Amino acid sequence: RLLMELEDYLEQRQDYLLRNGRSSVPYLFVDRNGAPYTPGGVWAMIDRLLREIDAQKRHRGPHILRHTFATRQLQAGIPPAVVKAWMGHGDLGVLFSVYEHVVGNPGGVRPLA
Repeated sequence: RLLMELEDYLEQRQDYLLRNGRSSVPYLFVDRNGAPYTPGGVWAMIDRLLREIDAQKRHRGPHILRHTFATRQLQAGIPPAVVKAWMGHGDLGVLFSVYEHVVGNPGGVRPLA
């Protein structure tokens, strides 16, 4: 499904760029001018989206999505070593220190039988 979504996005992006005088761009995600998103632009988009859904978080930038992803994976019982690899942490100690609140909860990380 992801492949189909990306192909659809690329087709729509290309049509839009062609209609606006741009033939191609070397970036996957671009703004209306075909330029790559800036870190500040991404932060602003995610902050705006989280405000629109009234997310009750003190910090509303892109990092909250990363944190939510890892938390949900651990709560679903995904092995910590797998989540560690996905998150790019060097060792499990880092993962456990950041997600200690999940590990300590009854519904959190549990060893696979």
